[in-house]
Amino acid sequence: MCISPVLQKVLTYDIARLAKLVIGCEENDAIGCYDRIANPLGYIQCRRLGMPMSAIKALALTWANMVHVIRTAYGRSSSAYRSTPRLPLYGAGQGSTNGPFFWLLMFILTSSAHGRPFMPRGLETRLWMIHILA
Repeated sequence: MCISPVLQKVLTYDIARLAKLVIGCEENDAIGCYDRIANPLGYIQCRRLGMPMSAIKALALTWANMVHVIRTAYGRSSSAYRSTPRLPLYGAGQGSTNGPFFWLLMFILTSSAHGRPFMPRGLETRLWMIHILA
Protein backbone atom coordinates (compact mmCIF):
# COMPACT_ATOMS: atom_id res chain seq x y z
CA MET A 1 0.00 0.00 0.00
CA CYS A 2 1.34 3.40 -0.97
CA ILE A 3 0.81 6.21 1.53
CA SER A 4 2.38 8.96 -0.58
CA PRO A 5 -0.16 10.47 -2.99
CA VAL A 6 2.60 11.69 -5.31
CA LEU A 7 4.29 8.29 -5.47
CA GLN A 8 0.90 6.61 -5.93
CA LYS A 9 0.14 8.84 -8.90
CA VAL A 10 3.56 8.20 -10.47
CA LEU A 11 3.16 4.45 -9.99
CA THR A 12 -0.37 4.49 -11.42
CA TYR A 13 0.79 6.29 -14.56
CA ASP A 14 3.86 4.06 -14.89
CA ILE A 15 1.82 0.87 -14.57
CA ALA A 16 -0.73 2.13 -17.11
CA ARG A 17 2.05 3.06 -19.53
CA LEU A 18 3.86 -0.29 -19.12
CA ALA A 19 0.61 -2.26 -19.43
CA LYS A 20 -0.41 -0.08 -22.40
CA LEU A 21 -3.71 0.76 -20.73
CA VAL A 22 -5.85 3.74 -21.53
CA ILE A 23 -6.72 5.52 -18.31
CA GLY A 24 -8.66 8.59 -17.38
CA CYS A 25 -7.93 10.43 -14.16
CA GLU A 26 -9.98 13.04 -12.40
CA GLU A 27 -8.45 15.01 -9.58
CA ASN A 28 -11.01 16.54 -7.30
CA ASP A 29 -10.58 17.49 -3.69
CA ALA A 30 -14.05 19.13 -3.63
CA ILE A 31 -12.80 21.97 -1.42
CA GLY A 32 -14.04 24.63 -3.83
CA CYS A 33 -16.47 22.42 -5.71
CA TYR A 34 -19.34 24.92 -5.67
CA ASP A 35 -17.09 27.62 -7.11
CA ARG A 36 -15.98 25.43 -10.01
CA ILE A 37 -19.36 24.47 -11.41
CA ALA A 38 -19.71 25.52 -15.02
CA ASN A 39 -23.04 27.34 -14.87
CA PRO A 40 -23.97 26.87 -18.57
CA LEU A 41 -23.63 23.08 -18.15
CA GLY A 42 -25.82 23.27 -15.08
CA TYR A 43 -28.46 25.19 -17.03
CA ILE A 44 -28.40 22.57 -19.79
CA GLN A 45 -28.80 19.79 -17.22
CA CYS A 46 -31.70 21.66 -15.60
CA ARG A 47 -33.37 21.99 -18.99
CA ARG A 48 -32.80 18.28 -19.58
CA LEU A 49 -34.62 17.56 -16.31
CA GLY A 50 -37.58 19.65 -17.48
CA MET A 51 -37.00 22.92 -15.63
CA PRO A 52 -38.89 25.75 -17.36
CA MET A 53 -36.76 28.11 -19.43
CA SER A 54 -38.13 31.09 -17.50
CA ALA A 55 -36.80 29.64 -14.22
CA ILE A 56 -33.39 28.93 -15.76
CA LYS A 57 -33.24 32.46 -17.16
CA ALA A 58 -34.16 33.94 -13.77
CA LEU A 59 -31.42 31.89 -12.09
CA ALA A 60 -28.84 32.82 -14.74
CA LEU A 61 -29.64 36.53 -14.52
CA THR A 62 -29.52 36.44 -10.72
CA TRP A 63 -26.09 34.82 -10.69
CA ALA A 64 -24.78 37.07 -13.48
CA ASN A 65 -25.82 40.26 -11.67
CA MET A 66 -24.95 39.23 -8.12
CA VAL A 67 -22.52 41.51 -6.25
CA HIS A 68 -20.21 39.70 -3.81
CA VAL A 69 -18.91 41.27 -0.60
CA ILE A 70 -17.26 39.89 2.51
CA ARG A 71 -19.07 40.32 5.79
CA THR A 72 -17.47 39.54 9.15
CA ALA A 73 -18.11 40.41 12.78
CA TYR A 74 -16.14 43.63 12.10
CA GLY A 75 -18.48 44.75 9.34
CA ARG A 76 -18.90 44.60 5.60
CA SER A 77 -15.98 45.03 3.21
CA SER A 78 -15.81 48.26 1.24
CA SER A 79 -14.79 46.46 -1.95
CA ALA A 80 -16.95 44.09 -3.97
CA TYR A 81 -16.65 41.91 -7.04
CA ARG A 82 -19.05 40.54 -9.62
CA SER A 83 -19.17 38.49 -12.79
CA THR A 84 -18.32 40.28 -16.03
CA PRO A 85 -18.34 39.10 -19.65
CA ARG A 86 -14.54 39.37 -19.65
CA LEU A 87 -14.11 37.54 -16.32
CA PRO A 88 -17.15 35.38 -15.60
CA LEU A 89 -17.61 33.86 -12.16
CA TYR A 90 -18.60 30.24 -11.99
CA GLY A 91 -20.45 28.18 -9.47
CA ALA A 92 -23.48 28.43 -7.28
CA GLY A 93 -21.52 30.28 -4.64
CA GLN A 94 -20.71 29.27 -1.10
CA GLY A 95 -23.78 29.17 1.10
CA SER A 96 -26.19 28.94 -1.83
CA THR A 97 -29.00 26.45 -1.40
CA ASN A 98 -28.64 25.61 -5.10
CA GLY A 99 -25.02 24.54 -4.67
CA PRO A 100 -25.56 20.88 -3.69
CA PHE A 101 -28.11 20.39 -6.46
CA PHE A 102 -25.82 21.85 -9.13
CA TRP A 103 -22.87 19.85 -7.81
CA LEU A 104 -25.00 16.69 -8.13
CA LEU A 105 -25.82 17.65 -11.73
CA MET A 106 -22.10 18.08 -12.52
CA PHE A 107 -21.28 14.78 -10.82
CA ILE A 108 -23.91 12.96 -12.87
CA LEU A 109 -22.62 14.56 -16.05
CA THR A 110 -19.03 13.57 -15.22
CA SER A 111 -19.85 10.04 -14.14
CA SER A 112 -22.05 9.35 -17.16
CA ALA A 113 -19.22 10.56 -19.43
CA HIS A 114 -17.13 7.66 -18.13
CA GLY A 115 -19.59 5.20 -19.66
CA ARG A 116 -20.87 3.69 -16.43
CA PRO A 117 -23.52 5.78 -14.68
CA PHE A 118 -23.16 6.25 -10.96
CA MET A 119 -25.60 4.08 -9.08
CA PRO A 120 -26.11 4.77 -5.38
CA ARG A 121 -26.31 1.56 -3.37
CA GLY A 122 -29.19 0.92 -1.06
CA LEU A 123 -31.31 3.75 -2.45
CA GLU A 124 -34.35 3.71 -4.70
CA THR A 125 -32.72 4.39 -8.07
CA ARG A 126 -35.36 3.59 -10.65
CA LEU A 127 -36.92 7.07 -10.78
CA TRP A 128 -33.47 8.66 -10.54
CA MET A 129 -32.26 6.60 -13.52
CA ILE A 130 -35.30 7.38 -15.66
CA HIS A 131 -35.14 11.15 -15.21
CA ILE A 132 -31.43 11.84 -14.96
CA LEU A 133 -29.57 9.19 -16.89
CA ALA A 134 -32.08 8.54 -19.67
